[in-house]
Amino acid sequence: MSEGNGWTQPGTILTILCIIGVFAAALVCAYRYSAKSTAMRQEFAEKQGWGFSRKDTEGLSAKIETFFTDQRFVPSNIVLIKSGDPTIRLFEYSHDYRGRRRSTDFGTGCIIQSPRFRANGAGTDNVEIVDRTRIDTALVFDQVDIGDSEFSQKFIVVSKNRIAAKNVVTPALQSALLRRREAPLYDPVTIEINATGAVVLHFGTALDPELWPDLIELCRKIETSMP
Repeated sequence: MSEGNGWTQPGTILTILCIIGVFAAALVCAYRYSAKSTAMRQEFAEKQGWGFSRKDTEGLSAKIETFFTDQRFVPSNIVLIKSGDPTIRLFEYSHDYRGRRRSTDFGTGCIIQSPRFRANGAGTDNVEIVDRTRIDTALVFDQVDIGDSEFSQKFIVVSKNRIAAKNVVTPALQSALLRRREAPLYDPVTIEINATGAVVLHFGTALDPELWPDLIELCRKIETSMP
């Protein structure tokens, strides 16, 4: 006599219920994390008298994507620090690469937009600044020679436009980045600069709230360091 369909066995049902429970718990944790992150950023903005938007209502994703044309960005929990000239926003984001199997990454970023970048030599090609590691020399293309200095030992400048790179990576900017690197809570970031402004990205969701002002101040220093 048939013992019936395997799906009706107690062990199978228990396994399915356990799987459902794990997914449900993960969803609850994700929701709680998202709600907590939103509340923290909103409180941070309100204490400073800054604007706050949970979702991108002003096309910030398009502004970020001018720096990363091969990536899609979804910003959220956006803090409007300053509007006008310059405009500065702090935000959370998720992103993935166009044309690739979707693998979403997360992080915190800050963007500054100002005509000063265009007026002072930033080209339409991006200028990227990242921390130097032991394997960078072999793997990173379009590196720009900034000269033999402490800055070039600590950072890599990448751009297809070497003239623009040398225009924007001024001694003032180099000095600001070196000073920041010596801070007790230093956390590496990726900096992208072009004629529209600059964006600073920290990859990963766990950026300490104590470092949010650091990203904002870094954006300000990048703009004021323009020649």
